[in-house]
Amino acid sequence: MTLDKCISILDKIVECSLYGLAFSIPISIALVETFTTTAIVAFLLKKILSMKPGASTGPWQVSFFTPSNIFLLIFFVCCGLSLANSGPYLSKGLNALFGKWGKFMLLYWVASASLGKEKHLKNIILAFFASAVLVAFDAYSQKFLGFEFFLHRSMTEVNYAGRLDFAVTGAFKHSNMFAAYLILAIPLLAASMAGALRKTDVVPQPLTQTLSRSSLLAVVLLLTFFLVLTFARGAWLGFIVAAILMFFLLPPKKFFFFLGTVFILLIVLLPGVSERVATSVQAGGDSGRYELWKGAWAMIAEHPFLGKGVGTFMAFFQDYVQGRGVMYAHNCFLQIWAETGIFSLLSFLAFLGAVLRNGFMTLRRNKCGEMTPLVAGLLCGVIAFLIQSALNTNLYSLQPSAMFWLFLGMIQALSCSKGRKIRSGLCAGT
Repeated sequence: MTLDKCISILDKIVECSLYGLAFSIPISIALVETFTTTAIVAFLLKKILSMKPGASTGPWQVSFFTPSNIFLLIFFVCCGLSLANSGPYLSKGLNALFGKWGKFMLLYWVASASLGKEKHLKNIILAFFASAVLVAFDAYSQKFLGFEFFLHRSMTEVNYAGRLDFAVTGAFKHSNMFAAYLILAIPLLAASMAGALRKTDVVPQPLTQTLSRSSLLAVVLLLTFFLVLTFARGAWLGFIVAAILMFFLLPPKKFFFFLGTVFILLIVLLPGVSERVATSVQAGGDSGRYELWKGAWAMIAEHPFLGKGVGTFMAFFQDYVQGRGVMYAHNCFLQIWAETGIFSLLSFLAFLGAVLRNGFMTLRRNKCGEMTPLVAGLLCGVIAFLIQSALNTNLYSLQPSAMFWLFLGMIQALSCSKGRKIRSGLCAGT
């Protein structure tokens, strides 16, 4: 077998692993781990083989030294430096550094370098659509038939305003995690639906041959309905912002106005939901978050520059907040600062800013042609996810995190670099 043939096989393994990851995110933690690891290992082997004499270069090879990658590298180094303060929890810190942050950084790199072709992006949209259909049926079954058929999950109890409700979780451990998935998925699917309404080729042909536009719209509306039934207020806020952004970024505006109106009506009309919104401004409506944030600020005040050590927040938590058990900060940005210091947080925010800027510049220049709705959907989903992350644990939950980093890689793959384009009319990642 020739060297180029080996590289070609590894390239196909990476591609199929990313499709498998996109499909399995809302279904199985084990599959998410398997497909993520397979994609990373195959990609690294491909990179190593491509450096050998006689290996041909391919379009998947993009420059590593870009602003977003440099900021991400600085973030990783700062996380590593924070281990100096981890004390007896060094093993926890190393596991978080390499097993969580390092793994997802590599996933982002793999996606940004491997999903630059139009066919790859359309195939991965198809994978997201296919799993979204299953998610809609699964959530329906859990809510109305009392049976979640993937992992037999039970709905989450939600106590507020003197009443008890049950929030839909799908195959996720908690309704907030399910909501994090939905606010990434719905903008992507809605943007693709908008592309279908405009009769562009954003929605993959195999999908449009199987399902009518009405069926696709039904999936988007069902997922929006179940987003409301997660009772996750941070996700609701993120989705409202995403819907407003899509209204201004994409035609047809009537479609996004309709989607936003449906969401607001569900909030107002579904039993108990408006009361859930009202608790946000009532005493105790923060669900204890202020106390958690106060503990995070106490950690930050003690070690503002290096933090307490990556991955150690929960280990040290009870030293700062008594009587709450082991808890996340329920604000991902505060937790990053508390664990790894201010320079780590700033470099992470700079990385996010660089990726989002690339995406919005691509939209402004309109250089991705028929794939423009996809860029807008990815951007709006990521922004919604980041808003919820300021109120929850999104970046510390495996399934939503995998989807988030995959979305960032897709944005980067679609982004423009000094006007350079690849054959399909898409822009090479920067």
